[in-house]
Amino acid sequence: MPVIIMNELKKTEMLVRSVGIYKGVRDSELLRSFLLLLSAAQIKNEALFFEAWGSFISELSKSGKPDFSSAVYELMLSDDNAFSRKCAGGSLDSELSENAEKEISILSKLSNIIPERILSEFESGEELKADLVMWRTNPNVFSDAFNKLKAFYGKNGCGEFARNCAFVWRNGGFVPVEHPDPIMLSDLKSYEKERKTVVDNTVSFLSGKTCNNVLLYGDRGTGKSSTVHAILNEYRDKGLRLVELQKSDISDFHTIISKLSKIPLHFIVFIDDLSFSPDNDSFAVLKAALEGGIAAKPSNMLVYATSNR
Repeated sequence: MPVIIMNELKKTEMLVRSVGIYKGVRDSELLRSFLLLLSAAQIKNEALFFEAWGSFISELSKSGKPDFSSAVYELMLSDDNAFSRKCAGGSLDSELSENAEKEISILSKLSNIIPERILSEFESGEELKADLVMWRTNPNVFSDAFNKLKAFYGKNGCGEFARNCAFVWRNGGFVPVEHPDPIMLSDLKSYEKERKTVVDNTVSFLSGKTCNNVLLYGDRGTGKSSTVHAILNEYRDKGLRLVELQKSDISDFHTIISKLSKIPLHFIVFIDDLSFSPDNDSFAVLKAALEGGIAAKPSNMLVYATSNR
């Protein structure tokens, strides 16, 4: 019976294909292109190999990271999986922890494969080195990665909510706000007493204490919306996130409840410029959604709304 000797590249490729907890990272275009590159190197298919090389360089450049290790680690920071969710919720069990640590080690090994090692699979590899676009790796990125990732998820949550603090509900999904209003509470003047009431309510919410939905009303330009934006900026590091809901989409409220209740963070659903006029039923729809639904509003969500009336 022949003995199959598996080299390091082949072993790493097979181990990465077995990754399940970080399946989202494994199935990213960046890792797909790199696995194709490894596969082409193993079968000595030069046409496929150099095409895969170009695809990988393209995906790596899109990441905006200085090296392959950092690009993979960045994908892991924002991955929504059983491990990241358990860390965010503070309920991590030992078996899942052990399995995740193994996969983190596998992805670390993959991200530290240097281009020279792959080119060594080809006799012409050394002479092509000077002409090919190369990439860098950084082993330090994955130093103590398991504990760093666990701490990151615990503080920032997981998935898209770990990368962003503000979202707009649009077409049935959460769309990140790339450049949210940077205003802070210290930037706001006047109405200190009223603002303190909203801040205290938010702090109680984040502490798991008694809190209420909030309606901020008053003349236009008095800082109602800015107060909500500033509160988000002050407490985003405490696990606060904001989802802006348009008045026309209030009928989606129960869908939003269902989605947010599964995420181990605190959410303000923000409705700006709510109307109470007889010809606009947005408040009635919201009131019915808050009070009349069979599904209870989750403890990790509050509604903050503003009105000029």
